[in-house]
Amino acid sequence: GGQNQLEPSRLGGRVAMGPMTAKFADAVAMLRDAGALVTVADAAALAAFVAAMLADPARRAAMGAAGRAAAAGEDELPARVAAMLAGLAGIGEHGAGA
Repeated sequence: GGQNQLEPSRLGGRVAMGPMTAKFADAVAMLRDAGALVTVADAAALAAFVAAMLADPARRAAMGAAGRAAAAGEDELPARVAAMLAGLAGIGEHGAGA
């Protein structure tokens, strides 16, 4: 499970994800250590996280700022993903669309 946590963090999103983090272990650890990501065990924990974010604007702002700061070095992420997808599709400077 899991998807790209860096993209919402780059944009100041508050990130919660389930316990299956192996695919993105480095990114998850970086964001968790920065206070920008919370791991939730189940739907009840996710609901509690959302309620806490809605109830505490200061915590919400701090978590968003922590995400932006932690992921600041990932500004080229959208271009890297686009290039990877283009390569898989055979599009680009060396692909069928070149």
